[in-house]
Amino acid sequence: AEYERKIDSQVEDDDKDEKKKREHKRKDEKVKEKEKDKERHREQEKESKDQATDIPQEREKEKERQKEKDKPKEREKDKQVEQTRESEKDRTQKEKSLYKDEKQNKDEKEKETEKESDTERK
Repeated sequence: AEYERKIDSQVEDDDKDEKKKREHKRKDEKVKEKEKDKERHREQEKESKDQATDIPQEREKEKERQKEKDKPKEREKDKQVEQTRESEKDRTQKEKSLYKDEKQNKDEKEKETEKESDTERK
Protein backbone atom coordinates (compact mmCIF):
# COMPACT_ATOMS: atom_id res chain seq x y z
CA ALA A 1 0.00 0.00 0.00
CA GLU A 2 2.86 2.37 0.92
CA TYR A 3 4.62 1.44 -2.32
CA GLU A 4 1.48 2.11 -4.36
CA ARG A 5 1.05 5.52 -2.71
CA LYS A 6 4.65 6.43 -3.60
CA ILE A 7 4.10 5.35 -7.19
CA ASP A 8 0.79 7.23 -7.35
CA SER A 9 2.36 10.41 -5.94
CA GLN A 10 5.31 10.04 -8.34
CA VAL A 11 2.88 9.66 -11.26
CA GLU A 12 0.98 12.70 -10.01
CA ASP A 13 4.25 14.65 -9.71
CA ASP A 14 5.23 13.55 -13.21
CA ASP A 15 1.79 14.63 -14.47
CA LYS A 16 2.20 18.00 -12.72
CA ASP A 17 5.68 18.45 -14.20
CA GLU A 18 4.39 17.51 -17.66
CA LYS A 19 1.50 19.94 -17.24
CA LYS A 20 3.92 22.71 -16.16
CA LYS A 21 6.18 21.98 -19.15
CA ARG A 22 3.21 22.22 -21.51
CA GLU A 23 2.09 25.48 -19.89
CA HIS A 24 5.63 26.89 -20.17
CA LYS A 25 5.80 25.80 -23.78
CA ARG A 26 2.43 27.43 -24.48
CA LYS A 27 3.53 30.64 -22.76
CA ASP A 28 6.82 30.66 -24.69
CA GLU A 29 4.91 30.21 -27.95
CA LYS A 30 2.58 33.07 -27.01
CA VAL A 31 5.56 35.29 -26.19
CA LYS A 32 7.23 34.36 -29.48
CA GLU A 33 3.99 35.07 -31.36
CA LYS A 34 3.69 38.46 -29.65
CA GLU A 35 7.28 39.27 -30.60
CA LYS A 36 6.57 38.30 -34.20
CA ASP A 37 3.46 40.49 -34.19
CA LYS A 38 5.45 43.41 -32.78
CA GLU A 39 8.12 42.90 -35.44
CA ARG A 40 5.50 42.77 -38.20
CA HIS A 41 3.93 45.91 -36.81
CA ARG A 42 7.33 47.68 -36.77
CA GLU A 43 7.94 46.61 -40.36
CA GLN A 44 4.54 47.91 -41.43
CA GLU A 45 5.15 51.23 -39.70
CA LYS A 46 8.55 51.50 -41.31
CA GLU A 47 7.09 50.72 -44.73
CA SER A 48 4.28 53.22 -44.30
CA LYS A 49 6.79 55.90 -43.22
CA ASP A 50 8.96 55.07 -46.21
CA GLN A 51 5.95 55.26 -48.49
CA ALA A 52 4.85 58.53 -46.92
CA THR A 53 8.24 60.05 -47.65
CA ASP A 54 8.52 58.35 -51.04
CA ILE A 55 5.15 59.51 -52.35
CA PRO A 56 5.90 63.26 -52.24
CA GLN A 57 9.36 62.61 -53.65
CA GLU A 58 7.87 60.53 -56.45
CA ARG A 59 5.35 63.26 -57.16
CA GLU A 60 8.13 65.83 -57.38
CA LYS A 61 10.15 63.60 -59.69
CA GLU A 62 7.08 63.05 -61.87
CA LYS A 63 6.41 66.79 -62.01
CA GLU A 64 10.01 67.40 -63.08
CA ARG A 65 9.76 64.73 -65.77
CA GLN A 66 6.52 66.24 -67.00
CA LYS A 67 8.07 69.72 -67.08
CA GLU A 68 10.92 68.38 -69.17
CA LYS A 69 8.44 66.77 -71.55
CA ASP A 70 6.38 69.96 -71.74
CA LYS A 71 9.30 72.31 -72.45
CA PRO A 72 9.19 71.88 -76.24
CA LYS A 73 5.42 72.32 -76.16
CA GLU A 74 5.83 75.49 -74.09
CA ARG A 75 8.41 76.84 -76.53
CA GLU A 76 6.03 76.12 -79.39
CA LYS A 77 3.20 77.88 -77.56
CA ASP A 78 5.47 80.85 -76.88
CA LYS A 79 6.38 81.02 -80.57
CA GLN A 80 2.74 80.88 -81.57
CA VAL A 81 1.84 83.62 -79.09
CA GLU A 82 4.68 85.77 -80.39
CA GLN A 83 3.61 85.17 -83.99
CA THR A 84 0.06 86.11 -83.07
CA ARG A 85 1.27 89.32 -81.46
CA GLU A 86 3.35 90.14 -84.51
CA SER A 87 0.46 89.47 -86.86
CA GLU A 88 -1.81 91.63 -84.66
CA LYS A 89 0.75 94.45 -84.80
CA ASP A 90 1.01 94.10 -88.57
CA ARG A 91 -2.75 94.08 -88.96
CA THR A 92 -3.21 97.18 -86.83
CA GLN A 93 -0.41 98.91 -88.71
CA LYS A 94 -2.10 98.11 -92.01
CA GLU A 95 -5.44 99.31 -90.69
CA LYS A 96 -3.89 102.57 -89.51
CA SER A 97 -2.14 103.10 -92.79
CA LEU A 98 -5.35 102.35 -94.73
CA TYR A 99 -7.26 104.77 -92.53
CA LYS A 100 -4.62 107.47 -93.09
CA ASP A 101 -4.67 106.86 -96.83
CA GLU A 102 -8.45 107.07 -96.93
CA LYS A 103 -8.43 110.25 -94.89
CA GLN A 104 -5.75 111.77 -97.06
CA ASN A 105 -7.69 110.87 -100.21
CA LYS A 106 -10.84 112.32 -98.72
CA ASP A 107 -9.02 115.54 -97.75
CA GLU A 108 -7.54 115.83 -101.25
CA LYS A 109 -10.95 115.38 -102.82
CA GLU A 110 -12.41 118.03 -100.53
CA LYS A 111 -9.64 120.44 -101.50
CA GLU A 112 -10.27 119.71 -105.16
CA THR A 113 -13.97 120.28 -104.80
CA GLU A 114 -13.23 123.52 -102.93
CA LYS A 115 -10.93 124.67 -105.71
CA GLU A 116 -13.52 123.73 -108.31
CA SER A 117 -16.24 125.59 -106.48
CA ASP A 118 -13.89 128.55 -106.04
CA THR A 119 -13.16 128.59 -109.76
CA GLU A 120 -16.88 128.28 -110.52
CA ARG A 121 -17.65 131.21 -108.28
CA LYS A 122 -15.14 133.36 -110.11
